[in-house]
Amino acid sequence: MYSNVELLEVWRKLNEAPSDRRDAFRLDLITVGRQVLGNYFLDVKMEFDRMVEAKDYQALKACGEKMKEILNDLDKLNAFHPYCSLDKWIEDARKMGDSPQLKDYYEKNARNLITTWGGSLNDYASRSWAGLISDYYAKRWEVYIDTFIKAVGEGVEVDQKQLEDELKEIEEGWVNATDRKDTRKDVHSTTDGLLSFSTFLFSKYQRLVK
Repeated sequence: MYSNVELLEVWRKLNEAPSDRRDAFRLDLITVGRQVLGNYFLDVKMEFDRMVEAKDYQALKACGEKMKEILNDLDKLNAFHPYCSLDKWIEDARKMGDSPQLKDYYEKNARNLITTWGGSLNDYASRSWAGLISDYYAKRWEVYIDTFIKAVGEGVEVDQKQLEDELKEIEEGWVNATDRKDTRKDVHSTTDGLLSFSTFLFSKYQRLVK
């Protein structure tokens, strides 16, 4: 297993490429950057947990905002390739049906497979995909983060049952939904290109990764 410092160096070298036209290179660039940010997210989460124990309200808020920001950046990075986006997964599933009802049925199964598995194996087959991060994981994390910040601010313990119920409601609502947006169009309209965006993220996080 590579350390995040080593992965950061690999990411730096990939960002020095003259272009990102080759599809395999684009996948490598996304995969390495995604791993660096994912590892850093776990480090920030550990700091968040320490601040919960310390009852440090202001530091807890700062950690929570940082976690939300990392998730947003991860979603945008993944959106630069269809294999890293929820769109393709859903589109392929809906193609299996020959009626609106069957299309919705296959989409629900596709959503279920990568999230709750019907509630029996939650996150067993999780994916770090654009669209899935922003519309599913980020929303769960937002509830989790805000719940602990509120509890520390009010000097009370978190109601774990209530938190679990809120998270379950988000999960079930997402699995049963059939409305979605084209996540790749959104990110392409706001950035210059994968290599440019990846370089921007590297510059943003390089001094934070340890």
